[in-house]
Amino acid sequence: MYLIHAHVRIPDGAVLSPDAPSLIMSAACPGDGLEHVTAHPCTGTDPVLGLFILAPSLEAAEYTATALCRRAIADRAAFGGEAVLLGCEAAFPAPPCGQPPHPPDRGGRLMPRTDPDTPCHWKGP
Repeated sequence: MYLIHAHVRIPDGAVLSPDAPSLIMSAACPGDGLEHVTAHPCTGTDPVLGLFILAPSLEAAEYTATALCRRAIADRAAFGGEAVLLGCEAAFPAPPCGQPPHPPDRGGRLMPRTDPDTPCHWKGP
């Protein structure tokens, strides 16, 4: 599952509708893998929507998020009139303090993969 942030520009003074997450959900097709949508309207005129998408790759998740948002923005009233999708991209968390952004020995993962048959005891780098 990927968390994709969709950055939307709405007119100055407009407010993102509280229905925006449900409108994104209703724009989803059965094969899109959309699990959940959250809205972060407190970012001034450029609100951010968080889309949780099940996809085989990051690229596929970003593509799906873009398509979903474009479909939903067609209902302009919910997005403050003249809404524009600025882009969709993965939300990468900052690494823990003192750790490199991508530990070289773990293929870019910040934590080791968990084995469901054993307890998870991360020992760090």
